[in-house]
Amino acid sequence: MMTLLADQQLLLDPHELLGPGQQLRQGFANLTIGSSNGTGSGSGSSTSGISRARSPHFRVEKAKAKPSPTNNSINAHGNANTPAATAKANAATASALRRCRQRMQPRRESLQLPAEHHDCARHVFKVLPTLPHLLSRTPRLRLRTVDNSNDSHGNHNNGGNSLLGLEYPQHKLWKLAGDPTLPELSREDIRQLRKAVVGDICQLYELRVAYVPDTGTMSVARKLFRGGKAEPVPFVDEFDFSKHADDKTIQWSELRDRRVAMIEAEFDVLELLAQLSESPQPQPQSHSQLQLQPPSCQPNLQPSTVAKVLRQHKPPEKRSNAVIRQVPTYSPELSDFLIDAAGTYLRTLAPRAGEALPWIRELTQDYGVTIEHVLGLLEQSTQAGRHEDSEFLARRRAALLVLHAALLIQLHASNVQVLGSRQIVGMHSHGGTVYIYDSDSASAYTSREGFRAVAEARGRAGEAVYQLWCLAGVEIDEKIAHFVRFVA
Repeated sequence: MMTLLADQQLLLDPHELLGPGQQLRQGFANLTIGSSNGTGSGSGSSTSGISRARSPHFRVEKAKAKPSPTNNSINAHGNANTPAATAKANAATASALRRCRQRMQPRRESLQLPAEHHDCARHVFKVLPTLPHLLSRTPRLRLRTVDNSNDSHGNHNNGGNSLLGLEYPQHKLWKLAGDPTLPELSREDIRQLRKAVVGDICQLYELRVAYVPDTGTMSVARKLFRGGKAEPVPFVDEFDFSKHADDKTIQWSELRDRRVAMIEAEFDVLELLAQLSESPQPQPQSHSQLQLQPPSCQPNLQPSTVAKVLRQHKPPEKRSNAVIRQVPTYSPELSDFLIDAAGTYLRTLAPRAGEALPWIRELTQDYGVTIEHVLGLLEQSTQAGRHEDSEFLARRRAALLVLHAALLIQLHASNVQVLGSRQIVGMHSHGGTVYIYDSDSASAYTSREGFRAVAEARGRAGEAVYQLWCLAGVEIDEKIAHFVRFVA
């Protein structure tokens, strides 16, 4: 493992540079990792006793050939050193070395900004190198001048202007959301990362730099501290270049407080996800009636932020549902997320001749209880007079109730003959406008209690679909109609 910086080091794994299975052959060349005297990319001037990041390079030392009595001598592994084998080994080593050198090149990206934001970008990347704790945690701005004369073909170049680009450090970066190679972060890791991000926000806004981190797009590195402890640290590369330091109309303290509140709300969700990963919760039990006072809620969880973070980070389904069941208030974004997630799950279920497998029953019940919780939040919000437009509210309520009925059928039915829960909720249609729930027999279900639960859920779904038609003259969304069978 290679390290950068003397005291606080960002980790670089040479095996990541080579790629899996791309180690150089021993006996032909020794690959040595060293440090050049040049300045590493993304580093500012050396301050506060922290050395500048060094750019590693490779040095290849050819192994001395031993005298051999014949061209086909036997090496230490018992293989013949034929000229063809030697040439093949040399070619493989040279190819691996080329790939290593290519990967050691710093990543560069163009910075696509309107011309009026270029001065702000220059100010931002002039400030960043002056902060010692951000060394190697920010990209470096690169300028490239474009000639505005005519080329040999008589075409006018867009030139005379400086094109902006970013050069990134060579150490390993992970995306905080959606990167399967990111090591799982503990609750303590999330807390340390939150503390670092909030600290960066406060310091940069004091310098009139509009740092706008988002856990869905944030990159992280791992910093090695004294004692060998590695902690995740944020990579600072997300800025709002429309906020110029010279703009006297900007209230920087208000911007800072809003940004801190937003990032704190996102980290509340990530910390809860990490906590659930370390101490899984017991399987929730379904309830016969919707709860208007949901238990064990976290008052700091904001429903729209919960939906945003869950969409971006895509945690396991049961963990995601456990977070939703701790949300204390309703929001359309939370409802839409759950409708999408439960609908996707129901479409994955295959036909079965007998009862559902235990893990399917467990996840089906988990989704059902989560929908009951959100329906309870919706009813609570409606009673308090805090609700959205009546048509959209009726659409979401009908969708949740149809999905709840479909989940209960999958949970309690003795067998299911349809693929992907298609048309699993039967309803009768009267005159093309009024829908009532389809009758069923108790023999089709594993228990009489299950049959009654399905009948009640289907009745509520039918009433919601009817109310939607009466209120707005519209039917349920197409993605929800997939689960409904209308019978004239």
